[in-house]
Amino acid sequence: MALVRRSAADLLAEAKADRLHVLLSEQAGHQLDSRVGLSEVRSWQRSLPVLLGDLVDAGLATGT
Repeated sequence: MALVRRSAADLLAEAKADRLHVLLSEQAGHQLDSRVGLSEVRSWQRSLPVLLGDLVDAGLATGT
């Protein structure tokens, strides 16, 4: 199950605005009826911008 479905470019913009980790945490609470640990949220905050940047750089920004 995906917490968020958007293009890599859109997710990268959210990550650069320092909002993606918050969005994922909120969605996990709604969809999974469970809280995400602080260490997991911090991990998302640090690693997802790098991963999404690599996807965009590889030409996979739109998902099409």
